[in-house]
Amino acid sequence: MTPPTVQRVIARLEAKQLVDARQGHGVTVLDPEAAGLALLPLWFEVYRDEPDRACAVLAEFLELRRVVAVHLMGSRWLNPDPELMTLVSKLYDAETVAERARLDLAFTRRVLDLGGNLAARALFDSARRLVTEVPLVAEALYGDAEDHRRVLTTLGAALGDARVMDRELAAWDARSVGRYRALMTAA
Repeated sequence: MTPPTVQRVIARLEAKQLVDARQGHGVTVLDPEAAGLALLPLWFEVYRDEPDRACAVLAEFLELRRVVAVHLMGSRWLNPDPELMTLVSKLYDAETVAERARLDLAFTRRVLDLGGNLAARALFDSARRLVTEVPLVAEALYGDAEDHRRVLTTLGAALGDARVMDRELAAWDARSVGRYRALMTAA
């Protein structure tokens, strides 16, 4: 490897907060967990050969996402928004995993924009990156179109009822983790 190549690699690792490089002090490897959710897609690469660990990380992230979603949707439901209604209709009819993922992310982003919660938008960005950068996660979440439609229907009927929403999302998350495990095993 040439020195410029090594410098570029170190700069990329620094940008991801994986190393600290200081002239005269060398390169120190940092705790990757301290970098937070920004590295979430990389954890799935690291645990590619460890389905139990990868599934545990996915389950933990989905639980976090669910708690925030239920809180936001249960505590202050938004007035009907034409853009949201259009996205729900398109999402229900989406035929491919990529289309369902894109529309679900657009729907979630619209809800968060209307709600104005900056911290929730930061969490959403991690979910967006996870879905777009880890294909097996997108497949696990959106690969079963009928399951996804059932979840949408149940959630639409349960708006404002945090217990029903939490129960339905927890069940969907568990099924998604199971699908993720099966996809990892098959890969």
